[in-house]
Amino acid sequence: MTIHELTDQFGIDDILSFSEDEGGLVNITITNSLASATISTYSAQVLAYKPNNEAQDLLFVSKNAYYQQGKATKGGIPVCWPWFGPSLVEGGPGHGFVRACQWDVLTTNQNQNGTTVVVLGIKTNIDTQYWPHSCELRLEVTVGESLNIALITENNSSVSLTISQAFHTYFKINSIAKTTVTGLDGKTYIDKVDDAKEKQQVGDISITGLTDRVYLDVNNQLNIHDNGNNRQIIITSEGSSIAVVWNPWIQQSVDMADFGDDEYQNMICVETTNTANDCIKIAAGSAHRMAANYTIVKS
Repeated sequence: MTIHELTDQFGIDDILSFSEDEGGLVNITITNSLASATISTYSAQVLAYKPNNEAQDLLFVSKNAYYQQGKATKGGIPVCWPWFGPSLVEGGPGHGFVRACQWDVLTTNQNQNGTTVVVLGIKTNIDTQYWPHSCELRLEVTVGESLNIALITENNSSVSLTISQAFHTYFKINSIAKTTVTGLDGKTYIDKVDDAKEKQQVGDISITGLTDRVYLDVNNQLNIHDNGNNRQIIITSEGSSIAVVWNPWIQQSVDMADFGDDEYQNMICVETTNTANDCIKIAAGSAHRMAANYTIVKS
């Protein structure tokens, strides 16, 4: 649909509008009485979110991020589906394929409580190169005093399907040296930078080097202490028992063309995930919902 058609059908006066980014991809901009946000319709990816009483955006997007067809955008909240991590099929992209696909706008709505809701959707079928199964995905984004996202997978095929998935969320922080993550003390994790050894978290998480950890059987609330900005980011999850904590540190940052060499200092990924022992089996005709809520509070 053109910008004009999208505006006629889904625009909300003085609150929700459509525009093209530098690569010609369509973004949704929301500015309501509670917060502002930007959502890419290309990747169903929230790229920005800021409550009106906050000076700092919740989300990090790299200054070198790609904005073009066939490329994933480095930052915001990428949707990884139907696999998280290396491809399950030969030649397939890491973290699945829907983060580099055009999604459809299904509905937009302004609620009486001031929140704005956007629902994006995409379908897969036997013609899909990497996933020959009939599924419908919906991403529901609610923009208010907090940001809420939910990914619903409907299995319309005649067989059970097993998926892994994630909200690969990049949080913007003042300084990685002044940031900790709490809520995972005592939890077992798979250390992907140490031959996938299983280890146990002791105390709060502080990032001092390349970090890529898959935490198992986690609680549904985690906190990022962004002490350089005197704030906490509270993550509440649903339909997921795995959290991934990632920071590329120095060498991986240099190796990624779409990531600034020193940007690891101002971001951390704490991801709501179905993977490892929490991959999801969806029976034919059934659905699964994974959701995350992000709330910023002053420290």
